[in-house]
Amino acid sequence: MPEPEPLRLVDLLTTAASIADLLGEPEITPTHLLQAMAVLDGTLAVEALGRPVSAFGRRSRAEAGPAVRELAQRWWAKVGGVFDGTLSDAQRVRLEAELRALTAGDSAQPQP
Repeated sequence: MPEPEPLRLVDLLTTAASIADLLGEPEITPTHLLQAMAVLDGTLAVEALGRPVSAFGRRSRAEAGPAVRELAQRWWAKVGGVFDGTLSDAQRVRLEAELRALTAGDSAQPQP
């Protein structure tokens, strides 16, 4: 069995934005990043996220909230500030722990 590809930060961020848009949410949250990580791992199916909201009639796409924006900028620097920067296994574990800490008080969205 081939080894899984390393997780690129840009893939995680764009998948999280797509999930927020799919669900019709105005803000990309740490929960969306955790969901994106699970989708990219293959441990969560996109269909399991809930009923999609039609993009027709929506005026704007989801935007990163302040916590996600700060996290993305910090982690972008950690992967070298390059488009194809990947997370090591240790970085991935730290990022997931940080995201879980940020979502600890957010019971409104299911955690993957």
